[in-house]
Amino acid sequence: MKGMPHPLGLGSPHPNPHSMQLETSIHHEFHNSALLTRALTLGGYANENPGTQPQEVLCTLGDAVLKAIIVEKLMQKYDDAGDITQKKQDIESRENLTDVARDFRVR
Repeated sequence: MKGMPHPLGLGSPHPNPHSMQLETSIHHEFHNSALLTRALTLGGYANENPGTQPQEVLCTLGDAVLKAIIVEKLMQKYDDAGDITQKKQDIESRENLTDVARDFRVR
C-alpha cells in the first residue's frame, strides 16, 4: 500500500491515515509514522488483515509508558497511595480509555 505524503512535507509518508489523524488530534508529530502504526496494531487485527504488521512488544511498551505518565500526574495531585491506585484504575478502565480514543478519533 502506498503511503500518503506527510501533511507537513516532513519525514516518511504516512502508511495509515489513522496515524495522521492521531497526530493531528494530539498535536504531536511522530518521527516514524510506520512504527506508530505498528505500535497501534494488535495481533488479532493483523491476523485478519494480510499485510498488516502487529508489534505486541511496542503495545506493551506503550502501555507501560502510559501507566508511568498517569502515575506521575496523579502523584503531583494526591499524596495517598490508595487514592493514586484508585484514580489510576479509574483512568485505565476500558470504558474511560475507549472514550479518550473516541475523543482523539482513534479507531
